[in-house]
Amino acid sequence: MSIITSILGEGVGKLFDGVKGIIGQFKLSPEEKIKADLELARLQAQSEIILEQSFQSEMEAKKSIIVAELNQGDTFTKRMRPMMGYFGMAVIFYNYCIIPTIQYIRATAPAPFNLPDFFWISWGGIMATYSIGRTMEKRGISNGFTKIVTGK
Repeated sequence: MSIITSILGEGVGKLFDGVKGIIGQFKLSPEEKIKADLELARLQAQSEIILEQSFQSEMEAKKSIIVAELNQGDTFTKRMRPMMGYFGMAVIFYNYCIIPTIQYIRATAPAPFNLPDFFWISWGGIMATYSIGRTMEKRGISNGFTKIVTGK
């Protein structure tokens, strides 16, 4: 059993078994039936080879993406491309770490300002979209959405 057959749940084999069943309903001579069975076996083998090649090329594409990301020298874009991510993290750090520390040193009650819901919704939406786009890109899915999200 090939790896493609195990992944597809023998879908290709079942397809050809169905075709064999249809051909079996025709009144054929034994020689013609053997020729038809051999042709179907050849076509099934070809389709499995094509599926295996596409699987291998997809794996190579994923490998090249990962290698390119690991070899990239720019750490600013390597870790998180959108500046919006850095901005949101800086605002959160300032609000929930710097302000309470300053207020603690001044002996006042720590009270960070309330970030508006708009900030959390927009920043969370941007980061979620970016994460989904990067995940799709790393899995080899390339379309207009991933190009917009990742900037490639």
